[in-house]
Amino acid sequence: MFLAAIRDPRVLRETISRSFLSSLLASPEGRAYMLTQAGIAESTDEGAVFELVATRVGDGELHRMVKKHAEDEERHAALFFGCADRQGVPRPEIPSDLRVLELLDARIGVFGRPVETDEDVMNAYLVLQVIEERAIEQFSIVEPVMRRFDARTADVLAGVAKDEERHLLYCRAITKRYAPSEEARVRKLTELREAEAHAFREHQQNGMAYIFRGELLPPAARLFWRTALDVLSRRAALPYTRFHGETSGAFALAA
Repeated sequence: MFLAAIRDPRVLRETISRSFLSSLLASPEGRAYMLTQAGIAESTDEGAVFELVATRVGDGELHRMVKKHAEDEERHAALFFGCADRQGVPRPEIPSDLRVLELLDARIGVFGRPVETDEDVMNAYLVLQVIEERAIEQFSIVEPVMRRFDARTADVLAGVAKDEERHLLYCRAITKRYAPSEEARVRKLTELREAEAHAFREHQQNGMAYIFRGELLPPAARLFWRTALDVLSRRAALPYTRFHGETSGAFALAA
């Protein structure tokens, strides 16, 4: 594992993330912070994209899929908020600079205009696709660490991750259906993955600043991670997900 981490930036990032999470999730405050943030991402952030797509109501099949997807995300949010409340501490206020979709929108400007054309549908659901890809990867990192401290919440994470894998199939199918061409879909997906990686790195940096300002880590752990992450932040590699470069999908909508 050590040699693999040296050779592969993504493996190194995941190894460091799990180690950091071991410190953060050891406290109820740390768990409440992470779960509250996850609940907001599932409802407010993704809900904003659903609202855009829902304006295109002429396509009944699309509308049904969007409705089901949106309902799942609202259910996930309720589950995460419920898990946060079980930690026995108040849910923290999450500032806007810790919301990935807002950081992503600052780069790509996906909001503020209606979804009217097929290409608009493709673009909106490609945004959801890169968000789902990040969620799937993050849940796979968080769940085994959470299980050491809160097995019930870890089970929730595992269940939500399965739903997100299905949602990723929706995203692939819908974007293929509404793309003006496969070339246009792949080009836009590549662009959005690049923008999302930049936004996620900014989100991580903002998140660490928030954590260090608060009492979410013991003093010794806070000092260690402040020093370690300052060194690691100088690395040039962007935090791409394992889906980076992947363009195909096996699921398709009926013609």
